[in-house]
Amino acid sequence: MDGGLDISLASRRLMIMFWSMLILGVLWLVRRPEIGLQRKPILEVPSPDPALVMLKEFCARGAITKQQFEEMRRDLEADRPDRSQ
Repeated sequence: MDGGLDISLASRRLMIMFWSMLILGVLWLVRRPEIGLQRKPILEVPSPDPALVMLKEFCARGAITKQQFEEMRRDLEADRPDRSQ
């Protein structure tokens, strides 16, 4: 009788090890970026220019006039020809 109990305990351990390895293997495959299910952005939106954001805030607060805003915005865009807005 004791031998049967040992085999049952061993088979339970093997089953737990098998399922653990299977689950870990699936998780490892899913996490791999080259073949996994990683979410990729459909469209990357460029981050806004911090200087332009600040300039818009100044204009909204009334610290500068609309004409000053337009002049400063043109200057900023002239300094950064590679950024398209």
